[in-house]
Amino acid sequence: MNKLTLVVYNRVILIKIKNYYYYFSLIEFLFILLVSFENIFKKHNFTPYKSKPTI
Repeated sequence: MNKLTLVVYNRVILIKIKNYYYYFSLIEFLFILLVSFENIFKKHNFTPYKSKPTI
């Protein structure tokens, strides 16, 4: 089974993917999420936080 386990303990996030463990602090995890969402938006040319200037 390729399960992803996410454990939050004392502001540290432990992610288990397959047999590998990844440790993140909460801020690092949020930053990684932000960057990954930004990459998804860039791939789809969808930037909700930027508006084109109207002339």
